[in-house]
Parts: sequence; C-alpha cells; structure tokens
Amino acid sequence: MKAKLNLTIEQEILDQMKQFAARQKRSISEIVEDYFRVIAAPKKKESFVELVRSLEKPDIPDDLDLKKEYYEAKGRKYGL
Repeated sequence: MKAKLNLTIEQEILDQMKQFAARQKRSISEIVEDYFRVIAAPKKKESFVELVRSLEKPDIPDDLDLKKEYYEAKGRKYGL
C-alpha cells in the first residue's frame, strides 16, 4: 500500500532532483523510495577474515622472492 509523505527541502536541491529524475526517466517519489529502501535494509556484517578470503588472489610466480623484491624496490625508491 502506498502512503503520502510531505517533505520540506531547499528549492535548489528540489530543482536538481527534478532534473536528475527527468534524466533517469523516473519520478522523485521512486528515487526517494529506493533510497529509503537501501538505508532501511538490515546490514549484514561481514568479518574482516571473510572479506580477505573473498578477495581475488594475485597471480604470483612460485619462484618470485617477494621479500627480495620489496627491499630492491625500496632501494631504488630511496637510492640505497
């Protein structure tokens, strides 16, 4: 069921939103409703470990010595 909502906002923002809505071929009501839906949705907290595990693994050759590469890069950067 749809319900009415009265909002009071700055005229400049309203003008910008009308232009944006016209470019998107949507109504301001649709845009506001979608925004409310996003901010009202419960957030699923992902642990840091889950986030790291979900990242794409880099393609590093097995014979590459990362520690050596690190120090050589620092040496080039700082002229050591």
